[in-house]
Amino acid sequence: MLPKLHYALDTLSVEETLSCLKDGVGEEADVIELGSSIIFSEGNRVIKYVKTLFPEKEIVADIKMLMPTARGSVPPLMDAGADAVIAVSSRDMDMVAAAVDEIYTKRNKKMYMYIHVENHEPFPEELIDAWKSSGIENVIYHSVNPGFAWDDKDTETVKLLCSKGLRVSVTGKLKLDKIEKFKDLPIYSFIIGTAIAKSENPLKEIRKFKQEIGRVFSREE
Repeated sequence: MLPKLHYALDTLSVEETLSCLKDGVGEEADVIELGSSIIFSEGNRVIKYVKTLFPEKEIVADIKMLMPTARGSVPPLMDAGADAVIAVSSRDMDMVAAAVDEIYTKRNKKMYMYIHVENHEPFPEELIDAWKSSGIENVIYHSVNPGFAWDDKDTETVKLLCSKGLRVSVTGKLKLDKIEKFKDLPIYSFIIGTAIAKSENPLKEIRKFKQEIGRVFSREE
């Protein structure tokens, strides 16, 4: 299966959000992510609008959810139309299990565990195992090396996450020429925002990303 194109929006109003999705851009995205700024400023109504316009798309609410707030913050988002939330990674397995129960079990929805790795800090394999045992299925790996330069240590961490059977999404100022670096990895999705939204022709740009994903991941060696 080809990696998904996950379009992450960092907008401040409903009007700006809808503008970023117009002219076929929303239709081209496999996943549409609404950032914390728009959710905090406009509330759940922006989720309702986008889900109404794109009912077949996975709508992700990036609220950087803290595990203890799962039972309070998640229900309104899901009721508004969110199919998934993004949560801050946690080492408290009781809290992780509670969030999994609320999101996966009770609501049959999805949670992305957001992994923020800076300056190549060691990433403990036992933590990945604990998340997996607690029911985590999706993770987002975000490297923030100087200049957002993806390197071999990032690749090794992603390989480790993939080897555990997790669905791994990658992000971090991804540009078109970086897709090639992931060709041997079972990436679940590429999360791309600014490169599309700030381009001169967003529809052309999102299609270029999808074509490159198809080229890299469909070819026979």
